[in-house]
Amino acid sequence: MMDYFSEYLSKKYSDSSLEHPHHYKTIIIKRTVRMFHTLDLFNQNKIDEASALCLLRGILDSVAIYYFIYHREDKNEVLFRHYLYALDGFKTYKNEIIEKIEKESHIDDNTRANCDTIIRQIENKIAQHPYSNSKCQRVFTIINNANWKYVSLNNTRSVTYLEMYKYLGICEEVANYYHCYLSQYSHGLCLSNRSYTDVRTMTNFLQDSISIEQFFIKAITQTFCEDNLFDHLLNNLNSENLLTMSGFNLKDFLDYAKAVINHS
Repeated sequence: MMDYFSEYLSKKYSDSSLEHPHHYKTIIIKRTVRMFHTLDLFNQNKIDEASALCLLRGILDSVAIYYFIYHREDKNEVLFRHYLYALDGFKTYKNEIIEKIEKESHIDDNTRANCDTIIRQIENKIAQHPYSNSKCQRVFTIINNANWKYVSLNNTRSVTYLEMYKYLGICEEVANYYHCYLSQYSHGLCLSNRSYTDVRTMTNFLQDSISIEQFFIKAITQTFCEDNLFDHLLNNLNSENLLTMSGFNLKDFLDYAKAVINHS
């Protein structure tokens, strides 16, 4: 399902446009799907649980960020967070990579100029956004900090990743589990220090990855709801050769797909 949605959307929204984020969303989806495939390789080999769980944390954060930015009823808010997300990334690249790490390596002037051009384009889009016309100091604070994680226009505090997990629809108990347990591995804390691979841990990791995968499919279908992705998937089952696979049950698959998309 993830492979099909990623391929279909990437082909449909191949044209890049700053003010229409569908193309950029497909880039995030494609990158996250690649991470899931890498995770599958870790699972098949069952030799490096620490790396697998670090990768799982990266996937969870990617899914949560995607949903937090792009799943909004207010299209103006989607665009505003989208611009700020891009601005944050390119400013970080310029300030921390180009101007510091690569400064002494005589980086290509075109790279620096291109980065400056992109930042100006994003800043111009933000300046034209309806939120910027409000002349509200809180909005200017959000923009100056490129803070796409702001709580609301009335609250400039940045939400935590734990809060993003909950926004994705993960219940508080499970969100806390993900946040605390996966942090042990992504930050190199005590529980990540094992000299052996625990089969039970790998089994739990696989179950966790399937749950996050389901949240990701929900995020894709809800942020591209106008594309009727489920209908397109049904229409292309034959071309995917699923119907001829040994043991494939169409009804079971449809029931599963509907449950995942509806998150029931």
